[in-house]
Parts: sequence; C-alpha cells; structure tokens
Amino acid sequence: MKDKKEQKTAGAPVRREEKRVPSIDVDAELQQIYDDALKAGLSPQQVHACFKAEAYLPKRSKSKWMMLSAAIVPLAVLLYLVAYRADMIQDSVEYMDAYLQEKQCLVEANPFTMEMLRPLANCSAMCKGLENGVPRVDTITKEDFMANYARTSRPLLVTGVASKWPALDTFSFDFFKSMYNNHTEAVRINEEECQFFNYGCNITSLSEFIAMADSRGNLKDGFEPWYIGWSNCDDGIKRTLRSLYTPPDFVKLTSDDSENLDWVFMGSTGPGAFIHVDNVEKPSWQAQIVGSKTWTLLPMPECEMQCPGRLDVTMNRGDILLVDTNNWYHSTFIHPGQISITIGSEYTKN
Repeated sequence: MKDKKEQKTAGAPVRREEKRVPSIDVDAELQQIYDDALKAGLSPQQVHACFKAEAYLPKRSKSKWMMLSAAIVPLAVLLYLVAYRADMIQDSVEYMDAYLQEKQCLVEANPFTMEMLRPLANCSAMCKGLENGVPRVDTITKEDFMANYARTSRPLLVTGVASKWPALDTFSFDFFKSMYNNHTEAVRINEEECQFFNYGCNITSLSEFIAMADSRGNLKDGFEPWYIGWSNCDDGIKRTLRSLYTPPDFVKLTSDDSENLDWVFMGSTGPGAFIHVDNVEKPSWQAQIVGSKTWTLLPMPECEMQCPGRLDVTMNRGDILLVDTNNWYHSTFIHPGQISITIGSEYTKN
C-alpha cells in the first residue's frame, strides 16, 4: 500500500503550490538610494539632476526626454507595485477594497517621487532679471507684484514693509510659550491637524516647544541650538496673531480664509532649514519679525542653464520675502545676535 502522502484521489485535479513573492517596501528602497547618494558626497540638487538624467541628455532633446520620463516612470512604478503586491490580493475584490481604503497612497511622498511627478518650471519667466540677485524694493503695487512676480515665480524682497506691525515689539519665545500654555486646546488641535518641522533638532512637537527650558528658548549662555517651524490651525490663536500683524496688501489671498494658515519659524543662530524644495499648493510670503536670516535659493535642475545660479538674500527686521518654494530649492541661515522669528502665509498666483 502506498504511503498516504503519495495517495491521490482518482480524477481529482492536482493543485500546484503557489509561489508567494515577498512584498517590497518601495518607499524604503528609494529613500535608501537617496541617503546613500548623500553619504557619497552628492548634494540633493545633484541627486535630483542625476535622477532626471539631466547630465546625460542632449540639450536639444532634454525637454522631450523629460516629458517622456514623466509619462513612463509613474506607469513603471505602478506596474512594479502591482507585480510585487500580487500576493496580497489573494484573488479577493473585498480584500483589495479594504487594502486601498486603509492605504491612502500606494507610494508615500519622498524626494524621488515628488521630483518625478512635479511639473516643469517656467525657467525663462522665473529667472528673468535675476542677474544681479533677488530684486529689492521698498514698495510695490498689487498689479505690479501679481504680473511680474506672483505669476512668474520670481522671488522678491520688500524692505521695511512690516516695520510698523505690533508683532515686532511683541513676538518672542516667551510670548509664544505663554500663548500656547494659556490655550492648551490649541496645542492639541495643532498637533492633530497641522504640521510641525524640527529641522534636525530634538524638539519634535509643539508640546515639546512650550516645555523647553526658558534658558534654551531665550538663547542664554551654553544653550543647545534649535530651529523649528509650525502652521497654526486654531481660530483663537489666529485671531491673536492677526491682531499683531496684517498680511501685505499687495498679495492676493484665497477667498476662503480658513486656507490662509499662519506659519511661524523660530530658532537660534546657525543653520535653519536644510536645502529642500516644497510640494505645496501655493507660493508664500514670510516676514522677519525678530533677528535676521539669509535665504539661499537654487534653481530647479531644468533651469540651471537659464538661471544665474545660487542666490543669497538676507531678511532684516520688518522685511518681507516672497518666493515660490515649489520652484526654488531653498535653505536658511540664522545670523548671530538674537533669536530669529518669522511669520508668513501663502498667496495665490491668479
């Protein structure tokens, strides 16, 4: 008699053993490539240029290749995901529906996917007239700003335009700490609904910011450097902030005021925000309330032949810088002497 393991029911179909393909974390793989490139000495801009084959494409055919890449690469990524996540589907429509509801994004945001999918910049418009640096004016009309800067993504520094805001004599580390300590519900709302950036320091939330020692917050001798930024989603905090400043009258805000979030950036002497490019809906303005800060702007890879290269612009107390951070790589440096505090928001191009 045959062993039971060898017995087969007469006429029964033989079921082949299915080979399960292990799933791959695409986000982690792309991030690892990006991190390895930085460790090898490349700058973020060089990594992005290599990824777009910027250095290898003939100048005459570069735009066609970029458009072709923009169409093919996302499709290739999608096919890749379908192939390697097939084991998760299990021939079940219900399972896939539940999976897609749980995972809002098949590929999470990372420098590579954002670089692949962003629209190409209008280089001739955004780089026009920048040979001598970022333009500086002390006054400008809304019509002039909208036509020559907002719609073209050209950066602009307006000096002294915020010099009469009450915020200049009010904003400080102690002011913000006291304001949020008196509005604990606002802290919860902001941590649940808004964004917070710690730029590499060990302050990872608004709660940790207001719990910071006064000596560190006020930059006393021996303090540990820090730099943070956050957006505000609380109406009470918005009313307090807006009572101390008014958005510049030459920018056009959205009709829905709930979309006009206030952004605060604050920190000590030294590097502020690292070099990066944003992926937000609108360009932004930022007013220097306390201290001084230098922005470094770099054009997008496709604009390197038309733009003058690196642009440095310093904001002093009362100045407002307007820049489309979706189209300019940017970093900041805080000058010695005192804390830097800026406030800003977004504006529309049309």
